[in-house]
Amino acid sequence: MFSKISSMLGEATNLVRSVTNVTGSNAITDAIDDGLSTMKYNSDTASSNIEGTKGNLEGVGDAAGRLSDSTKE
Repeated sequence: MFSKISSMLGEATNLVRSVTNVTGSNAITDAIDDGLSTMKYNSDTASSNIEGTKGNLEGVGDAAGRLSDSTKE
C-alpha cells in the first residue's frame, strides 16, 4: 500500500516540478514540492519498515516451524 502511495507522490512531485520549470519557481510551488517530497520520503520509510517487519515475522515463523519439526523427531 505504501509503495503505491510513494509512487503517486513521486508522480505528483514530478508534475509540480514540470509546472515549476514552465512557470518559474515561486513560494507556492516550492512549498508544494517540499511538502510532497517530505510525504514521499515518509511513505518510502514506512514502506521499507513494513517490508522489513514482514520479513522478520516470516523468519520467526520459519524458525518456529523448524523448532516444531525438530521436536517431533
